[in-house]
Amino acid sequence: MALPRVALYVAFLPAIFPSLYYQQVRASKTAAIFSRVPPLIAALPSPIYWIAGRRTHAAYALNLFFLLVMFGALYWLGKKYASPRAGLIAICVAGTMPILYGLSRWFLVECGLTALVCLAICLIAEWNEFDGARKAFLLGAVCGLGVLMKMSFPLYVLIPMLYFGLRARTSALRRQARRK
Repeated sequence: MALPRVALYVAFLPAIFPSLYYQQVRASKTAAIFSRVPPLIAALPSPIYWIAGRRTHAAYALNLFFLLVMFGALYWLGKKYASPRAGLIAICVAGTMPILYGLSRWFLVECGLTALVCLAICLIAEWNEFDGARKAFLLGAVCGLGVLMKMSFPLYVLIPMLYFGLRARTSALRRQARRK
C-alpha cells in the first residue's frame, strides 16, 4: 500500500526542510494562542452566574456595569476638556451609537473593551508627576485587564498614550527652559 503524498510530505518535511517545518509549527502554535476565547470575558460572568443562576440574561448586568463605567469616563473627559454639557453630549453620542447600543444586548467583548479603553484614556489624561504611584498602579491594572479582555488592547491605547506623553514632555521642557 502506497502512502499518499500528504503523508510523505508530513513525514519527511522535518528532515528535508527543518526551518520551514519549525516555522509552520511556530505559526500554528501562535494561531492557536490567539484563536482562544479571551480569559477575562469567560471569567467575568462567573460571580453573576453564581448569584443569579446560569441564565443568559444574568450576564447582561455585566454589560450594564461596563456601560456605566464607559459613560462615567466619557463624562469626566468631556467635563475636564470642555464643560459638563460636553460630557453629557459625549454620553448621548456614545449611548446612541448603533454598534454600542446593539452589542450591549449580547454578551461579547466589545462592551467591556470599550469601557476599559475609555477608563485607560481617562487615567492617562489625568496623569501628572505628583500622583505617580497610585495612578501608575491603576493604569497598569486597567491595561492588564484590557489585555486579558483582548490581545489588541495596547493598539487602542497607544495613540492617546503617545499624545499625552509627548504633551507632558514638551510642558516639562518648557518649565525647565523658564527656570534657566
